Amino acid sequence: MISPMGADQLTGKSSNDISAAWSLVAFDNLGAGVGDEVLYVEGAEAMQPFDRPIPLDAITVALLDSYRYTPPAES
Repeated sequence: MISPMGADQLTGKSSNDISAAWSLVAFDNLGAGVGDEVLYVEGAEAMQPFDRPIPLDAITVALLDSYRYTPPAES
């Protein structure tokens, strides 16, 4: 289960780790655990590692050790 992070989670403004975005189920062959931060892809790109079509919506592609987020400047 993946809970995509929004700007509030990325900047620490949110008091909980769950975003308002829809959660999704992703195929994981990396060994991600509860609370691990991952990058994932959706759609046709999620099926690329497989040699035949798989009914798959999302797949994890990286485990993150750290990240830095800079909010876009307001104009």
